[in-house]
Amino acid sequence: MSDDAFNWTRPDLNGSKSNNLIPHPCVGATGTFEDTSAPPETRYKAMGGRMYWADPETGIEIVGEEASKRIKAETEGAGYGGPKAVIHGVMSAWTSPDRIHWTKLAEPLARRPVNGGISARWDPVHGRYFTYIQLMGFPSEVIDGVGRSRHEDGMQIRTIGFSYTEDFESWPAPKLILHPDAQDDPDISFYGANYFAYPGRDDLHGMLIPIYHQIADTIDGQIAFSRDGLFWSRPERRPNLPLGEIGDGDECVAHYWRSGIVELPDGSWACPYTGNSFVHNAVADTIEEEYPHRRLPQMRWASWRPHRFCGLRADGEGRFSAPSIYRTHDQLHLNYSCKPGGWIEVELLEKIPNLTSPDANPVPGFTFAVCDRINGNSEDQVVSWKGRTDISAVGEAVGIRIRMFDAKLFAYRV
Repeated sequence: MSDDAFNWTRPDLNGSKSNNLIPHPCVGATGTFEDTSAPPETRYKAMGGRMYWADPETGIEIVGEEASKRIKAETEGAGYGGPKAVIHGVMSAWTSPDRIHWTKLAEPLARRPVNGGISARWDPVHGRYFTYIQLMGFPSEVIDGVGRSRHEDGMQIRTIGFSYTEDFESWPAPKLILHPDAQDDPDISFYGANYFAYPGRDDLHGMLIPIYHQIADTIDGQIAFSRDGLFWSRPERRPNLPLGEIGDGDECVAHYWRSGIVELPDGSWACPYTGNSFVHNAVADTIEEEYPHRRLPQMRWASWRPHRFCGLRADGEGRFSAPSIYRTHDQLHLNYSCKPGGWIEVELLEKIPNLTSPDANPVPGFTFAVCDRINGNSEDQVVSWKGRTDISAVGEAVGIRIRMFDAKLFAYRV
């Protein structure tokens, strides 16, 4: 129990499990969500997956060391003709009236490799369920493009797929939508996704992605954004959930959970994550010797002030221009922070710089020269020019040029 979501207490059970809050948890589920369309007894749903090695001829699961023996034999020579191993899997589901008592569905939602990483929701606009799910290089029923190649068939790293259905108990194959590319380090994989609807918006979506670094065997987190839930971009491609220092408890693994974000009592936006002091595939017998400063596994909040998931930072002086956009307000609002002595200045442009106007002139009356310099730290600061805040005179669309020193700009609204 907690009053502030940071400091928690729990009763002393003296080793007993008789009063566990959830007597029958949905083991293996990562995608839990509220289904506002469902009757009370199935109001809440959870989805999980399990992958296993199977004999390609019989489909029977291979247990023990047999699978690794077959895989090793296959890769050691092109002439191998012995028994092989292929990945099979199932996607399972549970329902609950109260998020405490869970019932597992008798039949799988789908029979295909699902290596966890599921983030699912109900979409009231389209009246259907959708899920983001971790893929791992298996052929699936996908829409053919142009020519012979299908991108999904060539993926041999963990990626993110998308699927939707109107029938929760039957899901079509997911479509690949996001994967590491040539701008990423060659050893990373996406360990699933944590989807969230951007707070206060119905036309913007976010995704917190656990990034697995295969060489270092560590996990940190990045963020992606989308307008439609299908086309995603990662604006920074660097951790917005970085690893901690030695002894912090999350110096090797900082792994996002999958059930969206919440607003904490202090107004921050937050996502739970798991922190570990040893690497993802650490050998149990060597942990004590190799990680002398380790701490017990952590459950923590990754938290940000509103609209501060990422931003543009100037160490020293820097400037940039934002593309021309249509105004929806008569004032320009900034979400920013400045170091001591730091500042931000703004001028408005009639058009974004282009080939014919490589250095577009600012709108008279809205230039750097007359901008009231901004200092400090604010999540919603109105920009002014000699006290003037109304920018309706600039027209329906406006470009924005920012000049700042030792500052970080997270968001703007115009």
